[in-house]
Amino acid sequence: PAEEMEKAFQRSRTRVTNVYGARPDDFDQACKRVDQMERTGQLKSASLVALLREGKASRTAFTLALARVADMEPHLVERVGEGHDIDTRARLCRGAGVDRAAFTTMAIALDSDPNRAMAGATDFMKLYESVPVAAAQRALRFWKVRAAA
Repeated sequence: PAEEMEKAFQRSRTRVTNVYGARPDDFDQACKRVDQMERTGQLKSASLVALLREGKASRTAFTLALARVADMEPHLVERVGEGHDIDTRARLCRGAGVDRAAFTTMAIALDSDPNRAMAGATDFMKLYESVPVAAAQRALRFWKVRAAA
């Protein structure tokens, strides 16, 4: 049954997270928050932006929410989110169906120099639009397969 499969996937996600990195102190609380958002239908692009705007206190919830939206393991999303490769972020967001406005806001917020990022907002939008959806979805599938190997 689908419910049993989802429980098995969740156990697997937890196990992978434990193996590949130390869990942040707020991990369990963030999981509950993201689960609640998903149950109530609030797990959308706008929710990702809202979590990001809450600041560092909600960074774990943001990472878990983006991982859930992208159907990827949190440690993979964290590497993309914390890295400075905007092209990879664009592929992740485009492939996961995160809208352009949310991607642009995330790109600005996650940049190490927000002033520089604000000046590049138009470039972020163009970058997002330049990523073909099919190619981005293939990249996500590749990352998932590679992580599972």
